[in-house]
Amino acid sequence: MMNENDCILSVRGLDIRFNLRGRVLHAIRGIDLDLYRGEVLAVVGESGSGKSVFTKSFMGLLDTNGSITGGTIDYCPTPGAEPVRLSGLKTEKDWLRIRGREIAMIMHEPDGAPSGSGRDAVRRREKAWRRHQ
Repeated sequence: MMNENDCILSVRGLDIRFNLRGRVLHAIRGIDLDLYRGEVLAVVGESGSGKSVFTKSFMGLLDTNGSITGGTIDYCPTPGAEPVRLSGLKTEKDWLRIRGREIAMIMHEPDGAPSGSGRDAVRRREKAWRRHQ
């Protein structure tokens, strides 16, 4: 079992909803997740299963009609440091202190799948990611 102080991202009871044409779509229900230093997270699932919504939620990139309606997302920048409650950040100014500086995400692009020159792009991304570990 990992040391609790090594947890870098902790998600508890995450609920996300979208307002669509006067109706509410409950896109994410009760996700729990702990990500520890040195681990790599791959989120996989069928199209429309909520992968992008989930990951966008801890980047502050939900569409304007979407919101976190329950649960928490905590980011722990260094072991033993006070966690940052990402699910509580409301303004773009708040997010800009974290996004791109401490947390980043490589979005999936179907045209960038590893084949030919796409494979080179993946290698460059992996190299950049290793440099920042």
